Amino acid sequence: MNNLLSVIQNVTFVFCLIALPLIYVFSFASHPNLLDLRPTKTAVSWASEIRHNKRLHTLHLLVLISSLLVINIALNFMEMIEEQYQIFAVIGGGLSIIGAIALSADKGALCLVPSAFDTLNDEEYSQLLPGLQTLLDNKGYIWVVHFLVLLPIGFIILSIGLILSETVSMWQGITLIVGMIFMINPDIDLLSLIGSCFMLISFGRMVIGIIL
Repeated sequence: MNNLLSVIQNVTFVFCLIALPLIYVFSFASHPNLLDLRPTKTAVSWASEIRHNKRLHTLHLLVLISSLLVINIALNFMEMIEEQYQIFAVIGGGLSIIGAIALSADKGALCLVPSAFDTLNDEEYSQLLPGLQTLLDNKGYIWVVHFLVLLPIGFIILSIGLILSETVSMWQGITLIVGMIFMINPDIDLLSLIGSCFMLISFGRMVIGIIL
């Protein structure tokens, strides 16, 4: 029974390592105006990106679900860090999980809600622009989405713990750290896409190591 549970855990971990960066890569690559390095500030420009963009809404739904994958990976990384470096596991894992919760809040408020607005006709939609602006400005309790930055910070700390524990090679850990640094940005999709690619390289090598 224990062997079966171990196999299920390893298979789930491998799936998460593969699926998470792929979801991020496809989601960020699908954003309109990808090469624009200026973060979206107005409801009008935001609406031009998300209006009638069902593919983007679907990918954002997958990103929301991916919060579960983040938590699984963080918990597994915590177990992979040796006891003498548990401070990195506790702090890094805790921050990553809080960031994952903020990620789900971010996609719930800023993606699922606008997808509902998308069902309105153009005249009705135009009247909602002030409401979209409040979402974009993180008004009210939407400010909690700022905790999203804790996700990459947490993974940076976990990466350091994995490197010190020699659980992953130096280049794997550094690649993941570089990817997470790119993910810390003022909502610039191109930078996040680059960070996701670094994540895919690092996680992909980990998968190969687990399988072989």
